[in-house]
Amino acid sequence: MAPGPRSAAELAFESTNPLPVSSLYRTLSIFEEAGVLKRDHGADGVARYELSEWLTGHHHHIICVSCGAIEDIDVPTNSEKTLHDIASGIGGRAGYRVLDHVLEVEGVCRNCDLQHH
Repeated sequence: MAPGPRSAAELAFESTNPLPVSSLYRTLSIFEEAGVLKRDHGADGVARYELSEWLTGHHHHIICVSCGAIEDIDVPTNSEKTLHDIASGIGGRAGYRVLDHVLEVEGVCRNCDLQHH
Protein backbone atom coordinates (compact mmCIF):
# COMPACT_ATOMS: atom_id res chain seq x y z
CA MET A 1 0.00 0.00 0.00
CA ALA A 2 1.25 3.51 -0.81
CA PRO A 3 2.44 5.70 2.11
CA GLY A 4 -0.08 8.38 1.14
CA PRO A 5 -2.37 9.63 -1.63
CA ARG A 6 -1.08 9.19 -5.19
CA SER A 7 -1.84 11.02 -8.43
CA ALA A 8 -2.83 9.11 -11.56
CA ALA A 9 0.63 9.81 -13.00
CA GLU A 10 2.33 8.47 -9.85
CA LEU A 11 0.13 5.36 -9.92
CA ALA A 12 0.95 4.77 -13.59
CA PHE A 13 4.69 5.22 -12.94
CA GLU A 14 4.66 2.93 -9.89
CA SER A 15 2.58 0.22 -11.59
CA THR A 16 4.28 -3.00 -12.63
CA ASN A 17 1.65 -3.51 -15.35
CA PRO A 18 1.44 -0.79 -18.01
CA LEU A 19 -2.10 0.57 -18.25
CA PRO A 20 -3.52 3.07 -20.75
CA VAL A 21 -4.03 6.42 -19.02
CA SER A 22 -7.67 6.57 -20.14
CA SER A 23 -8.32 3.21 -18.46
CA LEU A 24 -6.56 4.34 -15.31
CA TYR A 25 -8.67 7.51 -15.03
CA ARG A 26 -11.86 5.55 -15.76
CA THR A 27 -10.98 2.99 -13.07
CA LEU A 28 -10.13 5.71 -10.53
CA SER A 29 -13.47 7.40 -11.27
CA ILE A 30 -15.40 4.15 -10.81
CA PHE A 31 -13.66 3.42 -7.49
CA GLU A 32 -14.30 6.98 -6.33
CA GLU A 33 -18.01 6.74 -7.20
CA ALA A 34 -18.19 3.42 -5.34
CA GLY A 35 -16.67 5.01 -2.23
CA VAL A 36 -13.56 2.84 -2.33
CA LEU A 37 -11.25 5.76 -3.17
CA LYS A 38 -11.20 9.32 -1.90
CA ARG A 39 -9.91 12.12 -4.14
CA ASP A 40 -8.07 15.11 -2.67
CA HIS A 41 -6.26 18.02 -4.25
CA GLY A 42 -2.79 18.62 -2.84
CA ALA A 43 -1.01 21.93 -2.34
CA ASP A 44 0.08 21.75 -5.99
CA GLY A 45 -3.53 21.38 -7.21
CA VAL A 46 -3.01 17.83 -8.51
CA ALA A 47 -5.77 15.33 -7.77
CA ARG A 48 -4.54 12.45 -5.66
CA TYR A 49 -6.34 9.28 -4.64
CA GLU A 50 -6.21 6.99 -1.63
CA LEU A 51 -8.32 4.26 -0.11
CA SER A 52 -11.31 5.60 1.81
CA GLU A 53 -10.99 5.81 5.58
CA TRP A 54 -13.67 3.14 6.06
CA LEU A 55 -11.07 0.76 4.61
CA THR A 56 -7.88 2.15 6.15
CA GLY A 57 -8.97 3.87 9.35
CA HIS A 58 -8.80 7.52 10.36
CA HIS A 59 -5.51 9.23 9.52
CA HIS A 60 -3.92 12.56 8.64
CA HIS A 61 -1.45 13.88 6.03
CA ILE A 62 1.72 15.87 5.78
CA ILE A 63 2.15 17.77 2.50
CA CYS A 64 5.32 19.14 0.91
CA VAL A 65 4.55 22.69 -0.27
CA SER A 66 7.49 22.49 -2.67
CA CYS A 67 6.92 19.28 -4.66
CA GLY A 68 3.35 18.39 -3.60
CA ALA A 69 4.24 14.99 -2.09
CA ILE A 70 1.68 13.75 0.45
CA GLU A 71 2.32 11.17 3.15
CA ASP A 72 0.14 9.66 5.84
CA ILE A 73 1.15 10.60 9.39
CA ASP A 74 0.38 8.84 12.64
CA VAL A 75 -1.10 10.93 15.43
CA PRO A 76 -0.87 9.47 18.95
CA THR A 77 -4.23 8.61 20.54
CA ASN A 78 -4.02 11.36 23.18
CA SER A 79 -3.22 13.96 20.49
CA GLU A 80 -6.05 12.63 18.32
CA LYS A 81 -8.47 13.21 21.20
CA THR A 82 -7.11 16.75 21.64
CA LEU A 83 -7.60 17.43 17.91
CA HIS A 84 -11.18 16.16 18.10
CA ASP A 85 -11.87 18.32 21.16
CA ILE A 86 -10.46 21.41 19.39
CA ALA A 87 -12.51 20.69 16.25
CA SER A 88 -15.65 20.11 18.34
CA GLY A 89 -15.12 23.38 20.20
CA ILE A 90 -14.64 25.34 16.98
CA GLY A 91 -17.61 23.65 15.34
CA GLY A 92 -19.78 24.15 18.40
CA ARG A 93 -19.09 27.88 18.46
CA ALA A 94 -20.19 28.00 14.80
CA GLY A 95 -23.38 26.08 15.64
CA TYR A 96 -22.25 22.72 14.25
CA ARG A 97 -22.20 19.24 15.74
CA VAL A 98 -18.78 18.02 14.59
CA LEU A 99 -18.70 14.49 13.20
CA ASP A 100 -15.06 14.25 12.17
CA HIS A 101 -11.93 16.26 11.44
CA VAL A 102 -9.01 16.31 9.03
CA LEU A 103 -5.50 17.51 9.76
CA GLU A 104 -3.10 18.45 6.98
CA VAL A 105 0.36 19.53 8.06
CA GLU A 106 2.33 21.54 5.50
CA GLY A 107 6.10 21.61 5.30
CA VAL A 108 9.07 20.89 3.06
CA CYS A 109 10.04 17.23 2.54
CA ARG A 110 13.58 15.96 3.05
CA ASN A 111 14.30 15.78 -0.70
CA CYS A 112 13.22 19.37 -1.37
CA ASP A 113 14.96 20.61 1.78
CA LEU A 114 18.24 18.98 0.71
CA GLN A 115 17.95 20.48 -2.79
CA HIS A 116 17.61 23.98 -1.37
CA HIS A 117 20.50 23.76 1.10
